[in-house]
Amino acid sequence: MESEEEPVEIIRLFSKSGTVRKRIVDSRERLFRVAYSWCHDRYQADDLCQETIITALEKVDQLRAEDALDAWMFRIMQNAYRKHFRKMKPQVDVESLEDHMEEEAPAERDIERAEEILQVRAGLAQLKESQRMIISLVDIEGVSYKEAADILEIPIGTVMSRLARARDALSRHIQQDAGQHQQKRKRSHLKVMK
Repeated sequence: MESEEEPVEIIRLFSKSGTVRKRIVDSRERLFRVAYSWCHDRYQADDLCQETIITALEKVDQLRAEDALDAWMFRIMQNAYRKHFRKMKPQVDVESLEDHMEEEAPAERDIERAEEILQVRAGLAQLKESQRMIISLVDIEGVSYKEAADILEIPIGTVMSRLARARDALSRHIQQDAGQHQQKRKRSHLKVMK
């Protein structure tokens, strides 16, 4: 009797594994958004996503609950990020980042909306690494505070306080950037009028 039940269990396990594997591969876009917000480099973010997906596929049998897949994947990505990118401690040159973002500015009809997006990206680039991580997980990807605490391996109270500080800092950076853009517009408008 056990021999009949055993193949059924193996088939069920294999089909579950296949579903999870598909979800892992399909998570690439979401992982990329977070990875890019962490390192601000498309190539590094792509490498980070690829390493995360490969590691997750190799270790899929270690996933305890399917509903924890997203948190598990972000945890893998954070470990990969720490391992590779923290050693290099990349220094973000905000001016070159702004030039790069202007080249890749979204093709939107509403120019003001595109400027807001660039201001938010530039503001994110100026945040501390820990603040970028928490904002990208909670505010960009919609991860719960508990999931963020698990992913980042910090207490939930730290998630909440770090998120509050990150939001405040981002708001200040955006306001400063908006003020600088207004001054540039005024100067260019005055030059045109002369």
